[in-house]
Amino acid sequence: MKIDIGNRRDEGTLAGKILLVPFFEDEKQINESYVDLFKNLQGIGFKGKKNEIRVTSIGNSWETICAIGLGKREKYNIDVLRTSLSSGFREIQRSSFTQVDIEMPGVDDMEKEAMEIAYIAEITLYEFSKYKSGNEKKNLVEKIKVLGEKSIEKSVENGQILGKATNYARDFANMPSSDGTPSFYESMARSLKNVKVSVIEKEKFKELGMGGLEGVSRAAKEPAKLVIMEYNNSTDRPFAMIGKGITFDSGGISIKPSSGMQDMKFDKCGASAVLGAMKALSEMEAKVNVIGLAPLTENLPGGNAYKPGDILTHYNGKTSEVITTDAEGRLVMADALSYAVDKFKPKAILDISTLTGACVTALGNNIAGLMGN
Repeated sequence: MKIDIGNRRDEGTLAGKILLVPFFEDEKQINESYVDLFKNLQGIGFKGKKNEIRVTSIGNSWETICAIGLGKREKYNIDVLRTSLSSGFREIQRSSFTQVDIEMPGVDDMEKEAMEIAYIAEITLYEFSKYKSGNEKKNLVEKIKVLGEKSIEKSVENGQILGKATNYARDFANMPSSDGTPSFYESMARSLKNVKVSVIEKEKFKELGMGGLEGVSRAAKEPAKLVIMEYNNSTDRPFAMIGKGITFDSGGISIKPSSGMQDMKFDKCGASAVLGAMKALSEMEAKVNVIGLAPLTENLPGGNAYKPGDILTHYNGKTSEVITTDAEGRLVMADALSYAVDKFKPKAILDISTLTGACVTALGNNIAGLMGN
């Protein structure tokens, strides 16, 4: 998908094109040229309420308009823009339009709005179709033009980089565990530009004293790995990001119920997020040093699997007694965290894990749990 900028709409053919315009829930709009259009939209029931969407042929200059509601102006924030844009893009995707011109609300900084528009376009129009059979494909938007000045060009580019990096992470997260293996993750990491990649293989875990990784990976069929990504573009001490990468979590000997177990391919989402972040940093040429670590393994039962009651010694000498083998995430993360502290002396650490379903029970699907010091 191509995202451009322009200061006016094309005057050529209207076939396949649509104009997306945001409106507030009052008649005083940011762009005065759309005041009359808003009045016409009100005539067919559009109020500009938050997340309200109306696709219509009202107006003379464009065949089709997608009006999105931003709600009351005094309650507007960037999250309102994100959700409303996403709803608008989904409505357009369900139709036959391949090109979209977008007016910015003009409330926040123009560069900030432009970056958000490009980012939301990328992540909303994402489709994971690698495994779908048949020839049917969704209508895909081929081109988006953000209506604005040349000064927002870099912001649009950065928004698209962030969106594509997010989708890169989603690609690995969505892969079935038989394909989304530690080795495949390594190949994705090695494809990143300006990122140095090194790998500690399973055979080295015991030698290095990584008892958590060694224990959890004992019964794994796919070779476990600790993938280390280094992005250096500063003279400062690095930040570290560490993402849990259990490519499939059966629970081990403390096996999970079969219902819903197919979703345990998503226990690698922490590692996926680190992969996407490293891609974004490198492509944006961020002036920072960042180390990304991903402890990657399956957690499976077997005759050689680690067991409840085992005591594992971690990289830093601390020990863990295993009560349930379905609490494997903290065991592999403990080794990765202590290794990062010892080898890289980071100024700060961000660790990202799908650590427990209790977080969803407590906070729901739209809020992440954050703990820190």
